[in-house]
Amino acid sequence: MKTWTWPRRITVTAAFACLVCLTPATARATDWSLSGSYWDTDSIGDSYGVGLRATFFPGKFQMELGATYYEQFSSEFVVDVGSETFLFAADTEVIPIELGFRYNVGTGPFYLAGGGAVYSINSNVDDLDDEWGLYYRAGLQFPRFFVEVGYRDVEDSIDFDLDLGFDDDDHGFSVTDSRLGLSGVIVNVGWTF
Repeated sequence: MKTWTWPRRITVTAAFACLVCLTPATARATDWSLSGSYWDTDSIGDSYGVGLRATFFPGKFQMELGATYYEQFSSEFVVDVGSETFLFAADTEVIPIELGFRYNVGTGPFYLAGGGAVYSINSNVDDLDDEWGLYYRAGLQFPRFFVEVGYRDVEDSIDFDLDLGFDDDDHGFSVTDSRLGLSGVIVNVGWTF
């Protein structure tokens, strides 16, 4: 099982910091944002998280790079094997790392954003691969405060390879796959500094 040990967390944070620090001076972040986030997925429930985002290039079109940490999605799912039924409780943590563009509409506070994301996933049920997807957001930016609503469209679903703890040959079945969707609505509220 892939676990989020402190060395792995530090590596992800260091990679994000290096990317920002190595950009040319003209492309350095014009704004940093810290946000609280809510994500309601298709089938693994909802979770709250905290995010950090850098916005580059002042003006109407901007580039943004950000990451949000969702500590725990909790869900239960049932797997039928022959005449037996198994109930699994999955605790899943997800870190979407997003790179995209933002368009500031007119001179008002309204903006649209979207781009691509990689979703780093960890679960107590199985060792999971990272997933790719898209994100879309619409928001209102005030001098030091923003509110936005959006949607994450994940390319694929979480694919659990369940180990039911006994020999497949004795029970006449193969290991079952259970697919859980990550796509869903997001709401972010945060501060720009």
